[in-house]
Amino acid sequence: MVQYVVLLLAGFLFLYQLLLLWGLSSGLASPGPYYALIGGICIFPIAAGASLYLPRVAAGSALVGGVLGLVWPATALVLGLGSLSELPVYGSLPTAVVGFSSLRLFQLRAAPRSPSGLPRVVTILLTALPFAIFFGLFNWLAIASLILQGPPPWPAKGAA
Repeated sequence: MVQYVVLLLAGFLFLYQLLLLWGLSSGLASPGPYYALIGGICIFPIAAGASLYLPRVAAGSALVGGVLGLVWPATALVLGLGSLSELPVYGSLPTAVVGFSSLRLFQLRAAPRSPSGLPRVVTILLTALPFAIFFGLFNWLAIASLILQGPPPWPAKGAA
């Protein structure tokens, strides 16, 4: 249950930060936010939803999502699109997800699949919650079109 809450909150906050605060809807200037978007979707709703039934798969998905989320701050620094002072803002949530997911993968490496201990109806509703929030709050049609467009070309260093 702890894994569910951590992935639900961290994934939601990361996608909220990416899509609403930084306005990804205005288009992509570099491929970094594109890969961060893919990573955010790996964390929220996919890993959060799967964590109650498949905790190891959820931890692996969240780890991949966190690494993809770290592409954004790394490319911003390398390409000169941001400053060093922005790194904690861009990189804190993906770094926390990578650390937490790595720890969970280590803890769950030999553990058998264990039920959450919650009633089946509650588990189904909690599993559906990240998907309901994602489809209800974010413009998923615009997100799908961004993903289908693919990442933009890599700009020259300091060019954007």
